[in-house]
Amino acid sequence: MKIYLFPIFLLFCSSPLLLGQSIATTLKAKGPLQLEWVQQRHLLKGGSQPGQYPLYPDQLENGEWEIRIGINLYQDTKDGIKGTIGYISYLHFPERKMSTSTPTPRKQQPEMVRSTRPIIVDTRFEPEYFNAHLFHFNQLLQLPFDVDCESPSITKLLASYQDQLDQALIDHALDEQQKEQLSHISLPATFTEESWQHFICALLASPLSPGEGFQQLPDESKKAQLVANYFRIDYPAKRTLIQGQINNPSSPEVRIQFFNQENWLAFWKDTIIRLDPAGSFKLAFPFDYAQEVSLSHGYKTMRCYLEPGDSLSFRTDANAFYQKMTFTGTATGPQQFLLDYFHEMRGDTFFHSYDHQLLEQDQLDFLAKTLKKEQQELQFLKDRQSTLDPAFIAYMDRSIRFHYASILWEAAARFYADKDLVLAPAFAHHAEQLRSLLYRLPPQRIFDFNVDNYLGFQFARLNGLYVKTFATAKEKSHLSKLLLPEETMVHFQRMNLFRMYAENQRLPNSGEQLLKQLLAICKDPNWKKELLVFSQAGEEMQEPFFYRTLPAGQAAPNWRFLNKEGLSVELKDFSGKKVLLHIGWLQNLESAINDVIFFKTDQTLLPEIIHLIQAENKESFEDAINGREGLFIYVTAAEMQVLQDSYRVDNTSNHYFLIDEKGRIIANHFDLGTPTQLRGAWAKVETTAATAKWSPAERLSFWRGIGIGAIALFFLSLVYLWQRQVAAKRALRQRQLLELELKGIRAQMNPHFLFNAMSSIQNLIRKQEQEKADVYLSQFAGLMRRTLRNTAEEYIPLSEEIAMIEQYCSLEALRSPFVFEFKIDAQIDAQNTYIPSMILQPIIENAILHGLSVQQGERKLWVNIKLEGEAIRCEIIDNGIGIKMAQAQKRQHHNGQKSVGLSLVNQRLALLTGKADHQVRIIDRSTLRPPNQGTQVSLIIPVEQ
Repeated sequence: MKIYLFPIFLLFCSSPLLLGQSIATTLKAKGPLQLEWVQQRHLLKGGSQPGQYPLYPDQLENGEWEIRIGINLYQDTKDGIKGTIGYISYLHFPERKMSTSTPTPRKQQPEMVRSTRPIIVDTRFEPEYFNAHLFHFNQLLQLPFDVDCESPSITKLLASYQDQLDQALIDHALDEQQKEQLSHISLPATFTEESWQHFICALLASPLSPGEGFQQLPDESKKAQLVANYFRIDYPAKRTLIQGQINNPSSPEVRIQFFNQENWLAFWKDTIIRLDPAGSFKLAFPFDYAQEVSLSHGYKTMRCYLEPGDSLSFRTDANAFYQKMTFTGTATGPQQFLLDYFHEMRGDTFFHSYDHQLLEQDQLDFLAKTLKKEQQELQFLKDRQSTLDPAFIAYMDRSIRFHYASILWEAAARFYADKDLVLAPAFAHHAEQLRSLLYRLPPQRIFDFNVDNYLGFQFARLNGLYVKTFATAKEKSHLSKLLLPEETMVHFQRMNLFRMYAENQRLPNSGEQLLKQLLAICKDPNWKKELLVFSQAGEEMQEPFFYRTLPAGQAAPNWRFLNKEGLSVELKDFSGKKVLLHIGWLQNLESAINDVIFFKTDQTLLPEIIHLIQAENKESFEDAINGREGLFIYVTAAEMQVLQDSYRVDNTSNHYFLIDEKGRIIANHFDLGTPTQLRGAWAKVETTAATAKWSPAERLSFWRGIGIGAIALFFLSLVYLWQRQVAAKRALRQRQLLELELKGIRAQMNPHFLFNAMSSIQNLIRKQEQEKADVYLSQFAGLMRRTLRNTAEEYIPLSEEIAMIEQYCSLEALRSPFVFEFKIDAQIDAQNTYIPSMILQPIIENAILHGLSVQQGERKLWVNIKLEGEAIRCEIIDNGIGIKMAQAQKRQHHNGQKSVGLSLVNQRLALLTGKADHQVRIIDRSTLRPPNQGTQVSLIIPVEQ
C-alpha cells in the first residue's frame, strides 16, 4: 500500500527554532510567524479554574468566555514588527438565570442547565443567517497593527476597524433590523487598550518554546474576572520517528494508522510496514500537530501519543504484547501512561465494543455506572499528572470525557430504537449537557463519530416527545445545522462527504450539492483545500485490510483429531458444555499455559479447556505436554491449515474461542486477545448464565418432574433435612469459633508490630539521628500500608510475604546494621503459592531484636524456604547471641513487657493445621554438632496453591 508522506528532505531545509529565542529574534532569523492567541475569562466567584493549558469550552461556566485570534507576524524593515489578524473565534456562555434559592456550585447541581445557547462565532465559517458579531469581527481581519510594547498598538487598529465598519455599512444592503442588531454589539474586552497591550508586552518578553503546545502568559486580574492568556506558534511540520522490535512476531508486518498530510482521504488507508528478519521496523513521517497513532500487530493494538519531532522506540514480545512492552526515546512518558491506563482501566481494550447487555439495564443505573467509570479514569489521570506534560493531560482529559459522552449518546438512541423506551428525564438531561463537548473539537479529533452519536440521541429525544422522525442521513444533516456550531457542523458534513465518496470514489449529485454548500460556508483556505479533495477523481479501489473473525452467534466449525491415547475427539463430543478452545503453535505453548493459569485463578466455574497444538513432530509435542494437566491434542501442519481456514486464523500467535453448549461462538479470538479479556468475557458468560430465565416449557417440565417424586420422598426428606441441619449447625459453630480465634490473633499482631516499629523510631530520635529517623519514618509508612493490606487477608502469596519482610529488615538495618539473605527453592512458584499472612514476621522480628541487636561484630540473618510435601519448610537462622543467652538477659532485664510473637505463630499454625503439637521449633545453634553461634527457628507452613 502507498504511504502518503511529505518529502522528508524538505524538513531539513530549515533548522528548528532555538530554545529560548524571542519573537523578534525568530522573525529576523526565520521570517514570518503564525500564532494563535487564546484568552479565557474566568469568574472569580463560582467560576472555573484556569491552569497551564487553555480549558475546553465544556469546562467553562456560565458568564465566562474565550476568544481565539490567529495572528500573522512579520518583520518590517522600517517600522519594526507588524501583525495582522487572520481569524477570530469567539465563544461566550451567557449568565445563569437568577434563582430565589441559595446558589451552589455547578458540580452540586447536575440538574441545572445553561440558561441559553452560547454565542459561537468564527470568521473562518460564514453562517447561512445574518450574525452581528461576525459582521464586526470581519472588519478586523487583515488590518495591520504595530507589535510594540512601548506604545498602544491597538489605537491605530481600532481606528482602521471603525473606517472598515463604516464602509461595510454603506456597501452592504442591511435592513433596519440588522442595523439595530449591529448597534447593540460591541467588540469583546480583549480589544481594549489595557488587555491588548498586556498580551503584546507579555508575548514579546516570553522566550519561545520549541514545543507544539500552548505557552502560558501572565494572568490579568479584573474586578470580578481572572483573565488567562496563552499562545501557540504554528511551526512547520517536523520529522517524527517511530521504530520497534517485536520478538517472536505472530505476523510478518505491522500496520500504522495516523493522519497523512495533504490528503484527507488517505487517513483511512493503513500504512503497512513489513518487519525485517530480526522483527524490527522503522517509520518516519512529518507531523504539524500532536496526534494519536495506532499501531497493530497480529490481533494486538497499541495507542501512541506523539508530538512533532518526537522519537519513540519500543520493544515487546508478540506472545505477551502489553506485559513485555518497554519504551525509549523522547516520548516515553505519554506511552507508558497510555499502556498503564488501558491495562488498568480498560483491561487492554483499546476500542469501545458493542454492549450486548445494555438493554437489560435500567437507564439511570446505566448512567450511574458510566459516570462512576468516567470519574475513576479521570482520577487515574489526576493521580499521575505531576509527571505528564500539560498538553497531554488536556488531551487525555478530553479523550476520556468524549469516550463516555459518546457511550451515553449511543445508549440513549438504543434505549429508544431497540427497546421503545422514552428517555428518563435525568438521563436525557445529562446527555444534553454534554453537547458543549462539541463546541470546539480538539485538533487531534479530525475524524470521529461522536457527532453521529449525539444526533442519534437527539432523534431519540424527539421521538420520545411524540415527534416521529427517522435518523436518515438527510435528516441528520438538517439537524446538524440547527444544533451544531459551524465548525463542528463542517466537520460532520465532511465526514458525510467521505461516506458518499468512499463507495464509488466519486460524489453523487447530492454530495456535489453538499460540497458546494460547504465551500460557500468555509472562508479558511486550508479548509477549502481539504474539501476540494472530494472534487478530484479517486484512485482505484484497493483490497481492504482487515482481520477475519468468526462472529458471535455463528456455529463453531467441527473438527476431529486423535488425543494422546489414540482415541478420536471432536468438538461435538462437548455438546452441552461451554468450551474454551485454544488454537496455537508449540513455540507459544508456555505463554498459552500462563494465560490459562491467569484465567482460572479464583474461578468457581470453568469451561472445558481444549488445546489444539501444531508441532514439528509428535515427539516434540509429547515432550512439551509431559506432566501438564488438561486436554492437549497434536495437530499436523496440513490439519492446522484446514483449521486456520475454518476458524479464520491468520497468524501464529495464540488464538482463543469461547463456545457455548450448542457449539456457537460466544467470543472470538479478536475479543479474547489478552488474559484480561479472557476473564472479562467469561465473567459476562457466568453472569448471563446465572440470570438467565427459563422458558415456560422448561419451567413446566421442571415442576412436573419435581411433583412426581415429591410425595414419595416427603417424610424421608424431613428426617434427612433435620439431621443435616443439626450437623450443619455444629460445623458452622466450629468454623465460626476458628474464625473468631484467627481474627483475635491477627488483631493482636498489628499493635504488637506497630509498637516495636514505633520504638525503633523513638530510639533513633533519642540518639538525635534525625536523617535516619526521617528515612525510617518514610519507609515505615510504606511498610504499614502493605501490612494493613496483608493482615486483611487470611492467605497472601509467598512473594508478597517475602517482599514485606525484606522491607522490614531494610528498616531495622537502618537502626542497627546487619546483613540478611533470602533463599527460595527453585521448585516453589512464589507468585502462586499462598501462605498465612504475617506468619514469618514475628519470628524475624525476634531474631533481630533479641539475637542480632545485642550482638557485637558481624551480624547476619538467613531465611531458607524449601518444598516439603504439600507444605513448605522455613528456617530462620541468625548468628546472634543465641536463644539461651537471650532468655537469660531477658530475665535479668525484665521490664514488664510480654513477648507474644512466637506464641501467636504457634496458635495460628495449630488452628490452621488442626494439630496441637508444637509447630515452631527453636534450636540454640551452640547445641549443634559442630556448634555455631546464634539461633535456628524451623516451622512447617501449610500452603494454598
